[in-house]
Amino acid sequence: MEYGNDAIEEHGSEEGGEGAEGAELKPHERPTSVTVIAWIFIVVSVLAIIFGGLGLLLFALVGQMGVEGGQAATAAGEHVSVHVLGPFKDLTPIFRTLAVIQIVQIGVGLFVMLSAVYLLKLKAWARTVLEVVSWLGLLKVGLSAAILYQLRDALPELKVEGLPIDVVSISLVGNFTIMLIMAASLVVIIALLRGKKVREAVV
Repeated sequence: MEYGNDAIEEHGSEEGGEGAEGAELKPHERPTSVTVIAWIFIVVSVLAIIFGGLGLLLFALVGQMGVEGGQAATAAGEHVSVHVLGPFKDLTPIFRTLAVIQIVQIGVGLFVMLSAVYLLKLKAWARTVLEVVSWLGLLKVGLSAAILYQLRDALPELKVEGLPIDVVSISLVGNFTIMLIMAASLVVIIALLRGKKVREAVV
């Protein structure tokens, strides 16, 4: 009987070992938080690429509207008076700078979207990239809020009949609220990306 018990225990331990090996070889399961974070970055990246492309298109159209001799020729061959296009003439250097920014935005958007896709595949480098992007985004929100706060007194008042406060104040409150929501969201994302569950899931 003792021999039989030993044989059973030995057989059971072999099965347990095989089961443990099978568990180790089991593919990593993707946490729900990883899926949610990845898709948030994918959606934001797509929007950044779309708006970046629209910005480039706008700057290209404005750049083609050169003002010469008091009138400007449109693509259709028509002439538009200077007072419509005149304000854009002095903004050409700014438009060029903004165009470069839009190109960078598109490039970053593509890279972040690629990283998010690989996060869905549980790649460790993608988690690191998105964490860095989240920190940079948090820094950008903080700087934008600080700049907007410093400029609050320099902005002119714009009163609208029927409203208790001016439109500029409403806009400031709205912008600060949006920034606060963005900052809180980024903090949550960073905490999840740095969490043990996500770190153990990626390879």
